Amino acid sequence: MIDFGFLTPPRLESSGRSLDEITHVAISHLHADHIGGLEELAFVSRFVHDQKPTLLLPPKLGHDLWEHSLRGGLEWV
Repeated sequence: MIDFGFLTPPRLESSGRSLDEITHVAISHLHADHIGGLEELAFVSRFVHDQKPTLLLPPKLGHDLWEHSLRGGLEWV
């Protein structure tokens, strides 16, 4: 999948798809409409499906994604 915005989980559900089908996500940039659903994907993948999706992104984006968007909710998971 390319990007995973905050509307992605409900749109997947309404189309009959499941979060466990998402194994890889390519991140284009760090706006909320492109990354806002990643925390939900991480929780559902980890605690419901016992899997971990692969994020595909440049190293600099990975650092910023973690430090400025995901760390607060996922650091202790």
